[in-house]
This record gives sequence, structure tokens and C-alpha cells, in this order.
Amino acid sequence: MTTYNTYQEAKIANPESNIYVSISGVFADSDHVSSIALSGVNEGWNECNPADYCMTVEQFLNDGHAFVEGDLMYSSITQEVFTIVKHLEHKGSTAYSIDVANNKMKRNDERFILHAAALEEKPFLQTREEFGHTKTLNFIYDRMVNVHGENSSVDYMHKLKNAIAFVEQSEEPCSAGEKEKPQPRTKVKFEKVEFDFVSEIAMHYEGGNVLFGKRAHDNTKPELCIYGAISMHRHGDNLYRKVETPITTRDLFIDEVEKQLKDIGFDGDWSVACVAAELFDSSKFKLLEQEGE
Repeated sequence: MTTYNTYQEAKIANPESNIYVSISGVFADSDHVSSIALSGVNEGWNECNPADYCMTVEQFLNDGHAFVEGDLMYSSITQEVFTIVKHLEHKGSTAYSIDVANNKMKRNDERFILHAAALEEKPFLQTREEFGHTKTLNFIYDRMVNVHGENSSVDYMHKLKNAIAFVEQSEEPCSAGEKEKPQPRTKVKFEKVEFDFVSEIAMHYEGGNVLFGKRAHDNTKPELCIYGAISMHRHGDNLYRKVETPITTRDLFIDEVEKQLKDIGFDGDWSVACVAAELFDSSKFKLLEQEGE
């Protein structure tokens, strides 16, 4: 079963199903909500009203936008998802032609935008050449002055120069030769977590988190799906969450000293780790940070 970040994503993936939203703000179809309820969680989901999440077709057209091929709308009149196509091949299909969709139909306040190219943010196009757009605009500016004799002191030439500066700030330097920064090293541990109610486990998963169990025969902690976590909770088994923390120079130092002392057969009242910690904290040793930390 799948959850979604937006109503639109959920409705596009499940056009024939009602869509529900959880108290944590994720969306799912009716089958998913029914499965959760069978697991013992029967609260926290509400059926969505598309008007709360989508722009109406009426507003879309009034704002001066237009449909293109591939756009999607939902009609609460027929409770169907319609695809926008160039030409409608036959009547009765769940599609509108571009011409029909862009005409202001009656009851467009009951039709909702699920996907429209006109509403998508257009990323600034990067070229393979470093600052390619800026160089092109500077070429045009120089040609206007040197070839066509434009006066560089007039107002529109100042505005063009300002526009070039704006584009230059928007462009990214060519990254072909840049090296990726190494990811910091981390250590992993598992912390036991407790839940009073099954609904708390469901909310934990709805928030994008996972839980881990514990195998008795090899002491490993596999990742659990929500139903596995609920089953273990009902049987009184422990549940864990994974915690990753950065490895510091101090951690590396203590581990290395511990290894060295074990190699030479060190024995004493203090633990090896205590000796290593004491040496590090005494400031008698100054370590250079290793590359990549």
C-alpha cells in the first residue's frame, strides 16, 4: 500500500477511489485506509474534498492559463479523472480535447486541476557552457553598440545591462570539473522505542519513519513494514529505531588506542576505552582532522 504527499498525486494514481488524508498530512486511497483499519487503527483519516486542495478549472481559465496535451482534471460531477488530448477519438472516453477544455464550460467550478503544465515552475535552463546565457546576452549587447550604433547610455540599454547581471546571478558555474564532497562517516545504533497504542505506530510510519525488529538467532535488526511492527507490538516484542551520528576525531582516536592496547595485551584496572578517553581529553595528543570528516 502506498501513501502520497499531495491529494493530486493520490487521485492521479487512484482515479476511481476516494482519497483520504491522515492527521499527519499524508494522503491515501480508500483501500489503504481500510487495510489500516483492519490492523486496529480506525481513527485519524478523513475523506478529502478536492476543493480544499485543487484549483478549479474556472479559476485556471480566468487566470489566463490554457490546457495542453497531457494535463489532467477531476470532475466531481461524474467523479472521473479526465485527460486532455489533442483530438477526441470517440465519445464516452474520459478525455477532453484541448479545444473543448479551453472553452469555458458550465459547472467548471466543479472541475479541478490535478496536473497542468501551465502551473509548473519552469527551471532556469542551464547550458553545457559555463555562463552560456550571460555570454550570449553580452554578445547581443556588444553587437547592438558596435555594429548597430546603439547609444549605451540610453535607458533601455541600461535595463538590458541590468538584465544581463540578473541572469549571471541565476546561472550556475559549470560543475564538470568539480569534485563531490565526501559524505561524513557515521556510526549506527538502534534505540528501543515504546508505543502505548497501535495508532501511534501508524502515525510513526505516516510521517515517513520506519521501525526495526530483532532476530533472536543472529541478533540482527531487520526493517519492518507497518503491519510487521503492529504484529510485534501486539506480541510484546521490542521495537527499535535506527540512529545515525557522525563519527568524530575523538571516536577514531579512542577506537585506534583500544585496538593498539589490545594488540599488545594491555591489562589493568581501567578499561581500555577509559585509558583512550583519558589520553585524548588530556590534550597531550593533538590530532589533525582526517580528510573527509
